[in-house]
Amino acid sequence: MAALAFHSGDFANAEASEKKVLELATDEGERRTAQARLRALRTPNARQTLGRVLYATTSIRRPTACMSFFLLTDYARLHPDDRLGP
Repeated sequence: MAALAFHSGDFANAEASEKKVLELATDEGERRTAQARLRALRTPNARQTLGRVLYATTSIRRPTACMSFFLLTDYARLHPDDRLGP
């Protein structure tokens, strides 16, 4: 649901869905992914960088490995204080 909301520009519902995932997570991997996706929803810059990588749900939307590296590097540059960034 979060990915559908993200791609339709409904970031409030995407955030609500990710918070539900975080609440119901059964392992550390699910928690980390939900936390990263919540960070990707915080700001327009985060959505355009980290969000494009984490919410790529189809091969059409999925950035190449090179583009993913660029987007993650750009996220780190824009959010240097975020532990997820650097």
